[in-house]
Amino acid sequence: MALPPKLYTWLCGCFAALGSILFGYDLGVIAGVIVAPDFLRVTKDPNPDYIGFIVSSMLLGAFVGCIPASLIADAFSRRFAIMVGSIVFIFGGVLQTAAANQGMMMAGRFFAGVGIGMFSDRSDNQLAGV
Repeated sequence: MALPPKLYTWLCGCFAALGSILFGYDLGVIAGVIVAPDFLRVTKDPNPDYIGFIVSSMLLGAFVGCIPASLIADAFSRRFAIMVGSIVFIFGGVLQTAAANQGMMMAGRFFAGVGIGMFSDRSDNQLAGV
């Protein structure tokens, strides 16, 4: 069953906005995590500088993730680039959930950021019609 063109365009725009949605969601979730007693216990009560680095490592990952997304999309397709970004984001989420120390948490945040960067790069280009 074919969708009407307006509905199809609207759905494509909603899917393309996924990167922005995940970006905001991940930033909002970490605010509640860094003050949780279990997080502080597992990470051995890190100093504020280290907590800031854990939070900002997602942004560093997003910066890094936008470059391979463009290369993957040019070599294969946008759909494939979004799929790779999804896998990387899920991997980052698993690492964050299973974090048993500071390094795992930071790696999880970084990989989630790479996935978000891959989404954001594709989302901006899709919405611009590129």
